[in-house]
Amino acid sequence: MMHDDIVVDESMVRRLLSRTTPQWADLPVRRLASSGTDNAIYRVGEKLLLRLPRREAAANLITKELDWLPRFGDLLLDVPKLYFRGRIDFGLKGEFGIFEWMEGDIAAPQNIADPLAAALALASFLNALHRVDTEDYAAAWTWVDQSARDAFRSACGIEDADWLRAEGWALYAAVIALSYYRGGKNEALCEQSRLTLSRLNMR
Repeated sequence: MMHDDIVVDESMVRRLLSRTTPQWADLPVRRLASSGTDNAIYRVGEKLLLRLPRREAAANLITKELDWLPRFGDLLLDVPKLYFRGRIDFGLKGEFGIFEWMEGDIAAPQNIADPLAAALALASFLNALHRVDTEDYAAAWTWVDQSARDAFRSACGIEDADWLRAEGWALYAAVIALSYYRGGKNEALCEQSRLTLSRLNMR
């Protein structure tokens, strides 16, 4: 947790559902473990997912996500459908979203059968966005397997200066996460950060 996290529990989520989407208020609700630090994630029934900000600083981020996600339906990778958009009535001012539940595994190395195909699919997705910030290319170290890194860079057409900046973003994110979350605060994120550092030859 971060120092400004609000405490969210299942009873609060149930009250939120009762107020905003009573048709789903009686469905089972359970919180999902996540390495993320911005949103609390709840499974609602078998077909829905609820995301809401955990802290004030994340409220603008989920608003941006709710604005843009419906526009991504024609891109190359599947994105969840947004079924409902509402406002939180506790803890902080912000929005929340209820999305389609998508079956699958977290994109951890052991769950990626073909690292090259996965890297090229990500590159195609980023290219389809047309405008990508340099930090998005940090995925070359945070997510892409080393064996597919050159293919990812080539597919994205990343020039030397942007490649170096992306490497710096990967290092920055890993170091910041480890310095704050180590000691059991978010072990999944720490493990991902250690993997990033190993890919940067710094572990």
